[in-house]
This record gives sequence, structure tokens and C-alpha cells, in this order.
Amino acid sequence: MEAESKLDILQKVETPEGIELDLKTAGITTRFYAYFIDQILRIIFYMFFSYVVSAGFNFDVASGLIMIAFFIVEWFYPIIFEVTCQGATPGKTLMGLAVVYDDGTPVGWGGSMVRNFIRTVDSMPMILLPVGDAAYMPLWVYGVGVLTIIFSSSSKRLGDYAAGTIVIHTDKKRKKKSDPEKMIVDYEMAIPEVPLLLEEQKAIIDFVDRMPGFSQERRIELAYILNEMTGKSGDEGVKHLCRIGYGISEKR
Repeated sequence: MEAESKLDILQKVETPEGIELDLKTAGITTRFYAYFIDQILRIIFYMFFSYVVSAGFNFDVASGLIMIAFFIVEWFYPIIFEVTCQGATPGKTLMGLAVVYDDGTPVGWGGSMVRNFIRTVDSMPMILLPVGDAAYMPLWVYGVGVLTIIFSSSSKRLGDYAAGTIVIHTDKKRKKKSDPEKMIVDYEMAIPEVPLLLEEQKAIIDFVDRMPGFSQERRIELAYILNEMTGKSGDEGVKHLCRIGYGISEKR
């Protein structure tokens, strides 16, 4: 039963290059932990920002600045991080999660904006909690999103369906994008053993460009799929693909 449950969260997708990948979709538990971490970080920011502006401005100005900051952070915090940090907010990074398109490619501005703007629907219903005299704080229950994730075969909420995205498990230790110049030093350039079609050359160059965002296991998997061009597999297959990619790029 345990093995079957693990298989249930594996989703096979095909990249634009025609390469099949097995993506491990994230369930509701890890997504909740990631969301909780992000909420804690936002609350800390709100408290710090409120303290600073309250100390430097009168009540009306401070209230206006706090409302503006709240609007910007609530709407654009996840979007900016997802697009600029390999699909992950700080909470997702700590939980080893990332947002990608359904075909496994990195999420872009459009997709991230759609999935996060529809978060308003996913977060329904809303409960108003009294925090003082005639003052209430909205609490989003996320009932719609939770139910959608539970009954979705790929653990998607409505925002993911609309944007064509999924949340997947990645390596928890996310690596910064490698310096291309450093990688060229690490891997000598090589000429492919057989003539390559233009599509094959593009596939190899795309592999090299996107390699920093893949785990080593994923690199080996892709290198194995392309081993007809290299005749190599495993770590050596990855290195040889890089050498060929640099060789193709040098010719251009």
C-alpha cells in the first residue's frame, strides 16, 4: 500500500523537447507547511514595517503605508519569488517544493500571476475574527483550495488548473544558477561523434542551459534519454552532453 501511495504522486510529463520526465507532485501536507512558513515570514515583515512607519509618521499616513505594503506583499510576494527563484517562495524552498508548468518547464510571470490571483477563490471561505472593538481580522480558510487539491489526481488547486502549473518536489538544497564561464572551464568542449539535426542541437543546448535547475538524478535521466547521441550514460553522459553543448555553442 505504501508503494502504491508513492506511485500515485508521480506524474509523467513530456517537455517541449520531447523528453519524458517523472515529476513528483506535492501533496497537501507539504504545501501547507510551505504556506505556513511563508505566512510567518510575512507576519514578521508586517510587524517590523508597522513598527517603523508608526514611529516615523502620524496615524493616517502610517495606516496608508501599511495598507499599501499589505496589498503589495499579499499579491506579489509569491509571484516574485516563484519567477525569480526557480519556482519557489522561501517556504517552498525550505520544504523542497517548486512551481513549474505542466510540461516541467519553469513557471513564468503569466502563469505565476494567474495561479496567485486566483488564490482569492482558492482561499474561500473567509472568517472574520474579532480583534478589538468593532475591529475584525480576516482569516482565509482555504476550503476551496484544500478540497480541490485532495480530489485532484495531480494535487492541483484552481489556480494551478487555470495557469497550467503544478507544485512538485525538488532537492531541498537548491543550487544557485551556475556561472556559464565556470562550467566551460569544468567541462572541455567536444564535437559530437555523428552529425546532429538542428532539433537535436537545440535539445542539447537547452539541456545545458537548464541543467543548473535539475538535480543530478534528473540530469542523469535526461542524459540517458539522449545517450544515442553520446554513447554514454550516468555522470559521464551528463559531462559529455555538456561538452557537446559547449562545442555547438562555440561554433555559433
